[in-house]
Amino acid sequence: MCMSNFLVYSYLPWQDLENNSVKATIQISVNIGEETKIIKTSKVNDLGVSEELERLQEKLSNIISDLEIGELKEESFRIPNKLDLLTRHSRTLQELYTKVTGMTGEACKCDEVVRRNFYDFTYHSLRAVHNDLRARAADLQSLLVTLKEEEKETLRKILSYQKGREKQVEHLEKLWIGLFTPVCN
Repeated sequence: MCMSNFLVYSYLPWQDLENNSVKATIQISVNIGEETKIIKTSKVNDLGVSEELERLQEKLSNIISDLEIGELKEESFRIPNKLDLLTRHSRTLQELYTKVTGMTGEACKCDEVVRRNFYDFTYHSLRAVHNDLRARAADLQSLLVTLKEEEKETLRKILSYQKGREKQVEHLEKLWIGLFTPVCN
């Protein structure tokens, strides 16, 4: 009698009576003879958080590729163009911070891999771009006396976005401890 091993993927919907919604769990198990061993269980929200992180990473990658333009660091890149680019990316980065702040509670309920990816993206990737934009804004501030009034107003907007992001960074840092404890409140 030949017994074969095979993986079984199960989609297990369940009713969340507290939130009046239907949720699901994906379970991966392996059948070995007559015995079934569960090797991975993920809630669908884990997949949703992972997919959302991928979308956010794509947006962040677009910012990073724009900031890596060599001309941006040179004098030949016109100040109005720099201001426009930094304004757009400051606004987008603030939106990303707002999104991850809203996702923190859900990410905290995910498995360790998803929580680690969320932490790495939020704390390391977003933070690196935030620091880069902050340094570029400081460079422009050093040129303040040479800026036209309209350019000064644009720089004030960039600095306002920066200040908002810094508040979000502080808020997220307070939440990190909860992300890496076994149970989040």
